[in-house]
Amino acid sequence: MKKVLFAIALALGITASAQSKVGHVNLEVVIQAMPETKAAEGQLEIYAEQLNKDLQDMYVEYQSRLKTFQDAEPGMTKLNRDSKVKELQELQQRIQEYEQNMAVDYQGKQSELLKPIIDKVQAAIDEVTKAQKMEYVIDSSESKRILLSVNGGNDLTPLVKTKLGIQ
Repeated sequence: MKKVLFAIALALGITASAQSKVGHVNLEVVIQAMPETKAAEGQLEIYAEQLNKDLQDMYVEYQSRLKTFQDAEPGMTKLNRDSKVKELQELQQRIQEYEQNMAVDYQGKQSELLKPIIDKVQAAIDEVTKAQKMEYVIDSSESKRILLSVNGGNDLTPLVKTKLGIQ
């Protein structure tokens, strides 16, 4: 008898847990609809332009020094020529290091600008999740591909956008 009651209790527990409320939010849609995102994208564009301008300035400086060296090379002493070649190589190396660090620097700036936006969206999702008594919320963005198929379900995207005051 105890085994039968245990089996019934176990079955009821599995049934109850199988009926968990799951919702989904398209984070890409929410984040792209926020005015803060548009402002951050504008700042990132300006930042990228400045990074590229600095790199271009370095290229111009290198080309200028190289031309000056090539023009003066025939009359240079070996010691002076070696010194100028070394300067050019060092400048070329600084340019290569700058190019390598540009992507990392840009990503850091992007993270810095997007973190408050993502935190704000997460807070809204948390509030909607509690209000809708959801147990799980999954990102249904196209790029995430966590959900392979959504047929209706509990789409919380409109509620999250309303909570954030966006259309």
